[in-house]
Amino acid sequence: FHLLGSVHLGTERMLDLGPRVEDAFAAADELVLEADLSGVEPETIQRATERFGVIPPPATLADRVGPATLELLDTWAAERGLVGATFHSLEPWLVTMTFALIEFQRLGFDPALGVDKVFQDRATRAGLPVVGLETVEFQFRMLAELSPELQDLMLRDSLERRHAFGREARAMIEAWARGDERELAEIVFQHSDDPAFGDYYARVLFDRNRRMATSLVELAPDGKQRFVILGAAHMLGPAGVPSLLEKQGFQVVEVQ
Repeated sequence: FHLLGSVHLGTERMLDLGPRVEDAFAAADELVLEADLSGVEPETIQRATERFGVIPPPATLADRVGPATLELLDTWAAERGLVGATFHSLEPWLVTMTFALIEFQRLGFDPALGVDKVFQDRATRAGLPVVGLETVEFQFRMLAELSPELQDLMLRDSLERRHAFGREARAMIEAWARGDERELAEIVFQHSDDPAFGDYYARVLFDRNRRMATSLVELAPDGKQRFVILGAAHMLGPAGVPSLLEKQGFQVVEVQ
């Protein structure tokens, strides 16, 4: 395997990853992603969004989160020239994701230029097989099954720190570009000492890391060369995918 940590939004400048990455991709028999969206119809994503991300009426977001969170959301929406009520039909996890997407796009980052998306498009054009370790439905269900309390906390925390979003986002992207795992880990695990966020780390990162590492181990025996792109957060620390593969007997070498 060649493993590459990804960010899911990017710029043209971020896509110059150097000859080692390009050579590894050129030599690959398969591209492995968290989720292969190349053959997924928009209607499939829409159905998953409606199933897991839309609150069944007559309930609204006010029935899912506390008054303080709802007030923060409406304040942020007004700051951005948006209508807060637009988000009131969405589950808190989806509002959190939408908030982050809007803020990243304001900073000039484009989901169409995310590292995984760009390599997926390149693989499709080149006829290179693409393997997804997860499905869209799995990812949406995972987030939807986080407890109501945790979803409220995640949204409120994001909104409370909204004025620092640009600084933190740029710090994360710059750390990724430098390959600075220590700083990335500080950003990703900034809430790891807070028990209230424990289930977030367990379900969104650590459990998935174990499943993805197991899937990679199961793919390995056929001897194919695989170029594997996973979110950078899945690469970090003793519970990251590279460390888990090392524990399975794989030799892990960092390539700069």
